Amino acid sequence: MWSSPYHSHPRRGKSSLQAACKNYSPGSSLHVSLDSTEQSPGQVVLPKPLMGTVLALPTDIGSPVLFPPVAGTFSCTMKFTVRDCDPDTGVPVEEGYDDEYVLEDLEVTVSDHIQKVMKPNFAAAWEEIGDTFEKEETFALSSTKTLEEAVNNIITFLGMQPCERSDKVPENKNSHSLYLAGIYRGGCDLLVRSRLALADGVTMQVTVRSKEGTPVDVILASVG
Repeated sequence: MWSSPYHSHPRRGKSSLQAACKNYSPGSSLHVSLDSTEQSPGQVVLPKPLMGTVLALPTDIGSPVLFPPVAGTFSCTMKFTVRDCDPDTGVPVEEGYDDEYVLEDLEVTVSDHIQKVMKPNFAAAWEEIGDTFEKEETFALSSTKTLEEAVNNIITFLGMQPCERSDKVPENKNSHSLYLAGIYRGGCDLLVRSRLALADGVTMQVTVRSKEGTPVDVILASVG
């Protein structure tokens, strides 16, 4: 059996860990489970031989005990039972033998908590959320040399959706505003406005709004 590096996918109140599996044994059926740190295993059956199967583990991430609040590492082991198949019918026999395969550790970052969402009218969405839980901080990106680099790094790191084409920096500009939107785990809207200025490096003023305080704190803690 072969497994690709696995990934996490945020959903409303839940997350999935998935690995692409392939059964290379033409005469066997593999019964697979994914055993992750502090998680309940998910299971899937790979008939002989099957390619491109996706193994997904739905997990409740409402508790920080099960899913780190900002970043962390999961250890994971893929356990499987190999059952020989009848050469005539292809039906697996009842008995088999157990085996396991240790997967690479999964690094969880802030982007794993956020699902991208497009806001066609960012200004209206910004006003709709309001400033009850708004927070703002300024950061110096001394190692970043261009506004384009800063914009790309922020989008990649936060995993949020750029709005109103703000991911495109006009030529010959020394300042730029980036607008990002997403849904934080649990279904809470999250908006980020990043004002960038180029001098000796890039200075970034980040303003975050949400209907709850936790998503705002997570963003600022991760950026800082």
